[in-house]
Amino acid sequence: DKPSRNLDFERISHAYIFVGEDEKTGKKALEFSKRILCENPKEAPCGRCKACNRIDRGAYTDVFEIFPDGSGIKIDQVRKYILSSAQRPREGEKKIYILHHAHKMTHQAQNALLKTLEEPSEGAITLILTENLMQLLPTVVSRCRVMDFCEAVISSAVKEELRVNLAQIFLNIGLSRENPAKALTKELSAAGELLDVLDFAASLYKDVLNVKGGSPVLQNRDVKVEILK
Repeated sequence: DKPSRNLDFERISHAYIFVGEDEKTGKKALEFSKRILCENPKEAPCGRCKACNRIDRGAYTDVFEIFPDGSGIKIDQVRKYILSSAQRPREGEKKIYILHHAHKMTHQAQNALLKTLEEPSEGAITLILTENLMQLLPTVVSRCRVMDFCEAVISSAVKEELRVNLAQIFLNIGLSRENPAKALTKELSAAGELLDVLDFAASLYKDVLNVKGGSPVLQNRDVKVEILK
C-alpha cells in the first residue's frame, strides 16, 4: 500500500511502521497510544485522564518503548516483546509496543518479529519507528500499515521556482552536455543571498545520499521529482 500521513482510527491495524526522524515519530507514537488508551474516547486524547497522564510520564504499564541495545535491537529484546505481547493488558484494552530505530534491528531479530506480525495477539499493537524503510525486511513491511511522517524542510529565502531551476542545474551537472556555469550564473544573480543557495545545495546533496541509501527521508520534498530522476 502507498504510505499515508493520516492515521485512520476507525480501522486500527495490529502493526504500523512510522517513517521519519525518531524524535518526531516517537512523539507520534505516544500520541497514538493516548488516542487508543484514553479514558474519554470521544475526546481522545483528552490529556486529562489517568491514562493520558501516565503515558506522558512514561508510567503506563501497557505502553512499552524498546530502544536499541548498543548498535541495534537484538533478538533477545524481540523475544521478550513476543512473550509480553501474548499476555493480557494490565490497565487498558490494548498493549502498545514502540520499537525505536527499527532500521537498526538485526535480520535475525526482524525474522523473529515477523512471526508475531503474521499471527498477532488481539490485545497488542506494534509501532515500528524507522528512518530508513529499505532496511526493514520486505516481509515485515508488507504486514504493517506504513505511515510517512518525513518532513519537508523548505527554505523561504529561496523562492519555489528558483529552487526547481537550481535543483535541475545542480543535479544534472554531470549529465548535461551544456556548460552549467552560464545557467547557474543567471540563476544565482536572481537568488539573492549566496549562503541560502549553498545551504540549499548542501541539503540537495543529503537528499541524494538518502535516496541512494534507500531512505525516504527528504528535506526538499518540493523538488522530489528532480531528486529522483
